[in-house]
Amino acid sequence: MPTSPPVIVVLPAHNAEATIAPAIVSTLQQSYTDFDLWVLENGSNDHTAEMARSFTDPRVKVFELGPVGFQGALQYAITHASSEWLARMDADDLMF
Repeated sequence: MPTSPPVIVVLPAHNAEATIAPAIVSTLQQSYTDFDLWVLENGSNDHTAEMARSFTDPRVKVFELGPVGFQGALQYAITHASSEWLARMDADDLMF
């Protein structure tokens, strides 16, 4: 039975097609690699979900939640994550 990584990075995203790819890349390039990155697309009317799904790294998981809003996306992660630790990332931010 596969086990979940110790950390899940949650990235709520709404209409973020211009910034989502750099945000994902900066997260994947961290020196700590034992995590999943959950892109929580919440009701975008642009290509945010398609941009996120274009990544082939198996750590990237895209959840199209519909128009649940920022807090609804975070609640989804809290409710469904099997990891003890959640880290939060913004769709228009970069990790250094």
